Amino acid sequence: MQNKFGWSDYSPVSEFTACELPSEPLPLILKSVSAQHIEVALDLITIDDGGVPILSVALEISDDQISYTTVDSYIDNSATHMLTAA
Repeated sequence: MQNKFGWSDYSPVSEFTACELPSEPLPLILKSVSAQHIEVALDLITIDDGGVPILSVALEISDDQISYTTVDSYIDNSATHMLTAA
C-alpha cells in the first residue's frame, strides 16, 4: 500500500460493534414517602441497551425541572435508593 510517505504494509484488521443509543428508562417507582425521605426504585431490566451493556446510571434531582443535581449517594446500577432531606 502506498501513501504520501511511501510504501508500507497493510494495517491490522480491526473489528467493532455498531450500536444505537439506549432507550429512556421508565419513570421512577415511588416506594415510600415521609417528611424526611423518599424511596425510589428504578426499572433497569427493561431498558433496551442499544446493543452494548449499560455500565453505569446516574440519578439526578431537580426543584425546577431546569437545573439538575447528581445524587452523590446513589450507587451505580442500584435498583432502589433512599433520598433523605438535608
